[in-house]
Amino acid sequence: MSTSTPSHQAVTLANRVSMPLLGLGTYRLRADDVQPVVRAAVQAGYRLIDSAAVYRNEAHIGKVIHELLSDDSLGLRREDLFITSKLGKY
Repeated sequence: MSTSTPSHQAVTLANRVSMPLLGLGTYRLRADDVQPVVRAAVQAGYRLIDSAAVYRNEAHIGKVIHELLSDDSLGLRREDLFITSKLGKY
């Protein structure tokens, strides 16, 4: 296990990508809440956002992430974020 900063533990995956161990879970996050919650989490230092198709909020999360990446004052790059999703049994 490696750490990216003293307060953000991460694990190095087999492909040598570093994934944060602590992330924002978006289960039951309503569409109206996605923007302020995801924005606040990223501004607070979260770099892992976890979602799932069944949550039906992935499009809203993607929109907020796009806005955050377009905000030059944040200095955020896509490579800085680790986005996870899950597929249900269909």
